[in-house]
Amino acid sequence: MEEKVSIWKNSLTHGDILGLVLIVFAIMMYVSNTFYNQNIQTIYYVIIVTTIVIGTIKQKKLEDGFISYGKALGVGTIISVVGATIFSIFILILMKYIDMSMIERYLYETEKIYIELGKSEEEIELMMKFSKMFPVLINVFGYIFGFSFMGFLLSLITSIFLKSKNKNIA
Repeated sequence: MEEKVSIWKNSLTHGDILGLVLIVFAIMMYVSNTFYNQNIQTIYYVIIVTTIVIGTIKQKKLEDGFISYGKALGVGTIISVVGATIFSIFILILMKYIDMSMIERYLYETEKIYIELGKSEEEIELMMKFSKMFPVLINVFGYIFGFSFMGFLLSLITSIFLKSKNKNIA
């Protein structure tokens, strides 16, 4: 009888690793005063996809070289959600307890983005009013949702390349 290998241990481990690597990168960005630089933030996605690929390959090895598309997608999604949650807790602590001036920088950068998008003054005023109500929570949930969703989308793609075609083929 074949023993099933759970995806949870591997996925949670790689999710923890993802969260810690994202935190280290965020600290580097914070120290270099580039935390809100959109160009540098794309590196977050490189970190996420790299961790998803490594975690999925590890799961495939744990299953004797076979992983289905669905299981590969599940591994990547779990890794993303766990990593995003850990990272978001760090952001909460950073913005609420370590450097509360980040809230003002966040609001400034948010307004700048709305202006660059060509939003009307009324739209900007309304969006900024909402952003000022819960800036820390918006950031935290934004990172959780954004990184989790992006990780899911990246997993959809990486799973195509990492899945095995047939369990009976060596």
